[in-house]
Amino acid sequence: MVVSIGGSVLVPEPGADRVAEHAAVVEDLIADGCRVGAVVGGGGVARDYISAARDLGANEIELDQLGIDVTRLNARLLIAALSEESVTCLLYT
Repeated sequence: MVVSIGGSVLVPEPGADRVAEHAAVVEDLIADGCRVGAVVGGGGVARDYISAARDLGANEIELDQLGIDVTRLNARLLIAALSEESVTCLLYT
């Protein structure tokens, strides 16, 4: 099962509670016997950074990298909320 969590859903504002709630759902699925892959987005923060960088004259490669970096930060937040038993593999493309 693949669970996709948008960045704006995972972190509408900085804070641990919302991230912990999403991690609990993933862990419940695992406890029910599902093999779960989670995909996390960059959300509004990524869009805000990309917009600011575009206004500063950044090229498309730099804009893409900003979005990727924010997405990875959101993924790291989710990973921090999951138990060690739940996180067995990290894939970055």
